[in-house]
Amino acid sequence: MRRVILSGLLLAVLNPGHTDAAFEYPVVVTQPILTADQELWLVPVTYMRYSGSFDLAMPIHLVCHANVVKNDRGEPENRNCANQLGIKMKVNRTERQMFDNWNQGGRSDTLDVVLDVSAAVGVEKYEGIPVSAIIEATFECILMSGARSKPLLDYVSFSVEGSPEYEYMRGLYPLDDTAPCKARKAPDYDLKKGRFADHWRAVGDQ
Repeated sequence: MRRVILSGLLLAVLNPGHTDAAFEYPVVVTQPILTADQELWLVPVTYMRYSGSFDLAMPIHLVCHANVVKNDRGEPENRNCANQLGIKMKVNRTERQMFDNWNQGGRSDTLDVVLDVSAAVGVEKYEGIPVSAIIEATFECILMSGARSKPLLDYVSFSVEGSPEYEYMRGLYPLDDTAPCKARKAPDYDLKKGRFADHWRAVGDQ
């Protein structure tokens, strides 16, 4: 049944003129959010999408998008610190490629993700948090969000553009569908270079 539903959604993407199957559905994505106490959290955020914009990597597409979160005064705010810093995402896989791979073998295998940090170059801290920690938190959000596409998506081939400082993050990373997806505080991210490799195990190079 799940395969039939996903097939219908993918066909709606590839044939937007067919509107009979169009409907709204929720997409849950994990994003890096800062609190007023200068704490960095990884938090699930829900977006609504129509089937005409569906693809298997939609949760990853939305990691760097602005969100709307109500504060304790009931005021809506964009609390996505990656978005506030101007960090952007490039997902280099088309819906047609993903559909072909899925249709042939049941999996879309690898999604190529490039994080553009050009807007954050030269900025050391944002709201008291090191920018490097926000970038690494965004990377973790990408893996947590991508895991929601399991078992149809298996790996993220990740790289950063805009600064050679983050070359150490380049690699092929498996998606773990058993990873926790609930809101939690981010770990201490002072993981640059060798320590990053100890924390995040890439299974290969790009």
